[in-house]
Amino acid sequence: TGDAHAFARTATYNMNCASFYGKWMTDIRDAQGEDGAMPDVAPFVEHFGRGHVFFADGGVILPWTLYRVYGDKRVIESNYEAMARWIVWMENDSDENLVRRSESFGDHLSFGAETPRALINAAFFAYSVRLMARMAAEIGREEDSVSYGELFERLKRSFRARFVGEDGRVESETQTAYVLALMIGLIPKEAERAALRRLVDDIRQRDWHMTTGFMGVSYILPLLSEYGETETAYRLLLQETFPSWLYPVRNGATTIWERWDGWNEERGFQDPEMNSFNHYALGSVGEWIYRFLVGIDLDDREAGFRSFRIRPLPGGGISFAGCKYDSLYGRIESDWSIADDGLTLRVEIPANASAEVRLPARADAEIRVDGAPIVADAGDTGGGAQADGFPEGGLPPEGWTFVRRDVWAAYFRVGSGRYEFKAAAW
Repeated sequence: TGDAHAFARTATYNMNCASFYGKWMTDIRDAQGEDGAMPDVAPFVEHFGRGHVFFADGGVILPWTLYRVYGDKRVIESNYEAMARWIVWMENDSDENLVRRSESFGDHLSFGAETPRALINAAFFAYSVRLMARMAAEIGREEDSVSYGELFERLKRSFRARFVGEDGRVESETQTAYVLALMIGLIPKEAERAALRRLVDDIRQRDWHMTTGFMGVSYILPLLSEYGETETAYRLLLQETFPSWLYPVRNGATTIWERWDGWNEERGFQDPEMNSFNHYALGSVGEWIYRFLVGIDLDDREAGFRSFRIRPLPGGGISFAGCKYDSLYGRIESDWSIADDGLTLRVEIPANASAEVRLPARADAEIRVDGAPIVADAGDTGGGAQADGFPEGGLPPEGWTFVRRDVWAAYFRVGSGRYEFKAAAW
């Protein structure tokens, strides 16, 4: 269950996983203990047990992921009671300060750094509760949403009191500790930038290598890009020396390994008792490639891909990237290239869908849409669209609408069709 939810966002880009995960969530519910503990493996395997932090949290994280990607509230409704029982189980497993008693695996298969297990326990307890508050609101259970929101606030205060200093320093100062605390919203707003600096400093001091295990690996690159550290994300993505994603590739790997040190030049192979060379948790880096390198991403305000974002973040010395994603509304395409005359972004939006397109562009750069230059005033339109004519959150008219511009990019709202955006300097 841990590997599965770590990889789920990547999996949903690679294939339509709605039916597969929907059926497997039935297996998870069937394997849930009478006391509410979620399983570590489904169908249930006694040897692995139930209730382990991060793994069992998949019973909440997966339904949220599926809802966000496919926009179907039934995945929340069918799993709601099971998820609620899991939250009760965690409360019962905690002392009066909401500190979980059960052990966890820690930052499973981390390399070169040890994150306190108590910190990971507290972080994922808070994360499951935060997601429950959001899911309860989505299906109209307002009282539950308020209750879970209040519990999250208590967990947040407890986490800060135990693990976060006033200067944003997080206990142990590992990459996973900072990633989880920032991603879940457990650090005070005024200390977030200081915490981010410490995260990036640790990566830099390790010569641009990661130490995260399963608990942090699927979140680290998206978090860095969300906070404006995309060049750091590229350094990690393109790192070729051990430990890194490309180290196995440079040494002949054709599949994703279970562990960073499945094999290395110094010690050879890891313990054969647990050393899979065809695993997928570390392959969760695919999410960042789709969402940030190529730029096809969900809209924060609406589940599913009826309304979405295209916001590529070129970098890392890469001159071209592109992909096609078959959403429930049809094919979405995004590809960008860099040449002497600037950056070109080509997109395709399916029928009955719309997108916000973010074109990387310097404030003084000339911008063209389908070959025609635009002015920098919001409201410039093309294809017959009217800037003041489109409903908030609704579908734009045919064509595109220029929305705004800042020092880093120009923003457009586009309806179905194919478009080419070009920035002379980015």
